[in-house]
Formats: sequence, structure tokens, C-alpha cells
Amino acid sequence: MPTIRLNLKALEPVLATSFQSDPNSDVSYDYIPGSMIRGLLIGCYLRQHNQRELNLHDPEVQRLFFDSEHTRYLNAYLVSQDNRRMLPVPRSWHKPKVQQLTDDTPIEITDFSVEDALDDAPESPKSVAGQFWTREGGRLRLYKPTRRFNIHNQRDRRKGRSSKKEGNKKSEGEIFRYDALDAGQIFESAILCDEQDIPLFETLLNRPDLWIGGSRSAGYGHVRVTHEVINKWQEIREATSDRDDEDNLTITLLSDTLLRDPNGQPMANPSLIQSAIADVLGIELTSRTIQIFSSSTLIGGFNRKWGLPLPQVPALEAGTVIVFEDTTLTAEQIRELEWRGIGDRRNEGFGRVAVNWHRQETFKGYKPESKKAINQPTIASDSPSFPMAKMMAKRLLSQRLDRYLQKVVNDHKLKRDEKTGLAPISNSQ
Repeated sequence: MPTIRLNLKALEPVLATSFQSDPNSDVSYDYIPGSMIRGLLIGCYLRQHNQRELNLHDPEVQRLFFDSEHTRYLNAYLVSQDNRRMLPVPRSWHKPKVQQLTDDTPIEITDFSVEDALDDAPESPKSVAGQFWTREGGRLRLYKPTRRFNIHNQRDRRKGRSSKKEGNKKSEGEIFRYDALDAGQIFESAILCDEQDIPLFETLLNRPDLWIGGSRSAGYGHVRVTHEVINKWQEIREATSDRDDEDNLTITLLSDTLLRDPNGQPMANPSLIQSAIADVLGIELTSRTIQIFSSSTLIGGFNRKWGLPLPQVPALEAGTVIVFEDTTLTAEQIRELEWRGIGDRRNEGFGRVAVNWHRQETFKGYKPESKKAINQPTIASDSPSFPMAKMMAKRLLSQRLDRYLQKVVNDHKLKRDEKTGLAPISNSQ
């Protein structure tokens, strides 16, 4: 089926607020949620039709923005240096606790979901989750998005400065922090839709410069959007015909997933994945679960029409891995499951899955290659700007030397006496 692939280049920091913050700060997700992509398209739709709000009784509106069976807006994940959309690291990947990923040293990764991998497991394993990964030049690269930290103080919009609120004498000059996705990065999303809706989406996306996320009036959220239509698109690059011959069934969640128990209550229970797969494919799965690597989170949101936050519900985090014993799916069933997803709110990017995706027992993970330096224009010594440029360069060099010295001191480990076990310094030092 046709797919619209979206590239969003952040021209300003993007604030996609999560629940990781205290009341005086906003911390962004490591990605742009599919709900924000849908909100972006809803704004384009309203402008095109000169409307202030959607007509929820319109079948076209229902199909485009609210029906998970027809349209799904996937999360926008970071794009690697070779222009590939990365995916979350599976929670079954572990490394030795003492190993640290550096520019010069890779880490040894063991996939505990692979059969017999636990026999060669490190003594003190630690999960590698919380990053994104891709393959570049035959190597597995681990990425983390760069972030921008800004400090703001609350001010009165009319006066243009900090001012006390009525009835709250301590409100003047309140300080809060934004932890946002930094500008200059590229994120990739996809819109899975019916073929008849492709021309409409292309019309909505004819404006390259758009705004997304929170605090848009404060210098956040400006993105440049480009798109292309792809006839055969897969979220993972391995063909389904190469993944239907496994003895066990391995399910990996590529996004946060909202599931409900038989009573209709939201629960972050990995065992509910089995019934969710059975509902999508219309089959019965009775196999035993042999391995689970999972974590939970809270999912909420904000409704602009109501001006109120959405209820918070528990969900399984992206990267969760579950293995079912002696279960196989056909290539057609794998394709159907990965296309439709599982659980609630699939139209907002939740419930994306991969089947029998990672089957390598051990491998190495590398940091991204450093970007090549770009030749900068030089400043002539007789230029009026030369003294200031010289001073700036000196200060930058001093800062780098200080950081390097601090790193060397922190990494230096004192050798303890073999007999007494004491370090060669006193506690006061």
C-alpha cells in the first residue's frame, strides 16, 4: 500500500513535552510523537478549508484523522547520517556494565531474546535501551538526539516583563526550564493511509515551513517538512519472507503500546500482546510465553479544543520484546500485523510492532562517525574583526582544555593498597 514519508528538519528547537519533568520544567521526548504529526496535518486541513474546528460528523474527517483502520501517523524518529529512519533499541539488548561506549571503543551487545544467548551472557549485564540504532557501513550505530536546555522566566504578556499575578505575591520572576530537541536535526515519520487520500495529503503538505509542538511563540517548533510517496514501504528493512521460518515468535514493540485487559481497563501487561495479535489477525494463539523484556510508562496528552490535559494511562514502552514458544506466522500474517499494529490509538503512532526482527546473538555497537569538518572562511589579520575573533578562539580553546582536564581527572582511578584495601588519600582529600 502507498505510504507518505515525511522528513521534518528542526529549524528551531522542538518541544514535545513528556511526563519526565517537575512543575517548573518541560522535558521533550527523544522523538516527535505521531499525535503531534496528526495535529500538524489537522492544522493544515483547517487552513485549507478555512475552518476553525473540524466537523467530526464528516466521514472524510473521521477517515483522515480518527480511524485507525484507514490512517495512521507514525512517530518521527531521528534520521541517521546516511538518511535512514532509526528505531528504538530493543530491551533485550544488554552489554557488560563496566563497558562504556566511546568514539574509539565499541561495546559488546548480547541479545537475550535469542535462544542460547544467555549461556554467553556477561557477568553484570546492563540494558542498552533508551537509544536509537541503525546500520551504517556494515556496523551497528547507536544514536541519541542532541538536546537544547533553555532557562526562561515568566513574564506578563501585556507589560512585556516579569509581573506579579493577582493573589500570588511569589509569582513574580518564576523561573522554569525547557529541555527540547535541538535545532538542525532531521526526524522521519510516515503516514499510512488509503490510496484515495494520497492527493489530499500532498495538497496539505505543500507548505514547507510549519510549526509543531509547544511554546511556538517563544522560538520553538519551526520545522521544514518535505515528503515523498512510496508504493512499497516497510518500517523495518528485512523482507517478511525471510522472517516466517522461525520456531519461536518474537514480537518487538517499535513504539509505546496501549493495551486493555478483558475488563477494558488500560494495563501495561506484556501478556496482553498475545490477545492483541489474535484480535488483529483473527486467529487463536495459545502458545506459552518464554521470555519477556519490558518496561512501562505513562501516556497522556493535551486537547487544544478543551484546553485540558488528557487522562494518563499506563503503556508498554517502545523496545519491549516478548518471545512465544513454538509459534509461527506466515509472511502474509506478518505483513498484515506490521502494517496495522496492535492496541489503542494506533492512528497516533502507538502499537507499532516488528516480528522476528533481530536474531543475531552477539554483535558490537558503535557510536556515530564524527562529522567531517567544514572549511571555515579565514579572517585577515588586518580586519577589524580579527582581535575579537582571536579572543573568542582563545576562550573556546580554554573551555575545551578545562573539559578535557576534568574528564581525565574523573576517569583516573586510584589504586588501593592490596593488603589494607585503602586508597592512598585521606577522606578529607
